[in-house]
Amino acid sequence: MKRLILSALVLLGVASVQAVDFEPEKGFTTQVTLGMNVSQIRGTVYDISALAPGWVDPRAKAGLNVGINGRFMLPEAHGTYLMAGVEWSQKGGKYSRPVTWMENEVTYSTTHKFNMHYINIPVHVGYHYNFDRDWGVYGEFGPYFAVGVCGKNKMTTGS
Repeated sequence: MKRLILSALVLLGVASVQAVDFEPEKGFTTQVTLGMNVSQIRGTVYDISALAPGWVDPRAKAGLNVGINGRFMLPEAHGTYLMAGVEWSQKGGKYSRPVTWMENEVTYSTTHKFNMHYINIPVHVGYHYNFDRDWGVYGEFGPYFAVGVCGKNKMTTGS
């Protein structure tokens, strides 16, 4: 275990010496983003007939995320940058559950699908590390502000 940790530290030391030659581009740059969201609806659903909490079976839903971001590399910070932008994001989910009406004791299944669309405004701080002229990694963190612009809820019922 000690050899593994020592080897990893040596590799990181060699990589950090090499990174000085491949500094990220200075100043302000823009980038277009295209990606995928995976979201899921969570919470308690109440059965109207029994007025008691109901069990739900949530399913994840994939959605589109597209936007434009601007990055400003901080001078003398060796890869640290500020990022802000505007993105359109599609989120949602799906859940199914059985419902029993007490009067007739009839059980049927119901499925709810939610599609929600948001405008996101991320404000992040990040770090960019280049391995060579063509390859690098970056990570960023910070809040984003979202405004819901439209949505759709579809419910289907079967026996």
